[in-house]
Amino acid sequence: MDKVEYEEWALKAIDPALAPKPWSSLTAKHSEASGSEPAPKKDKVTIVYPKSVLEPNAIIQTLKAQLAHREPHHRAMMRRCIL
Repeated sequence: MDKVEYEEWALKAIDPALAPKPWSSLTAKHSEASGSEPAPKKDKVTIVYPKSVLEPNAIIQTLKAQLAHREPHHRAMMRRCIL
């Protein structure tokens, strides 16, 4: 646990039910191909933060930086698990 960064460990507190469904885009592509119904819009994730302390652009930049920093690690671990 000491090796996991605080920011990533804190994400475990987020309820998975609030997360966008990864299969919604797959369903949209399938229904688009069959022509049955229009593709749904992308899911939005609500970010709650103190607006008096942080600016929206700063939040987005911080999240993008964390993603760029941790993505290689998660890709490597995913490949290791698959193998």
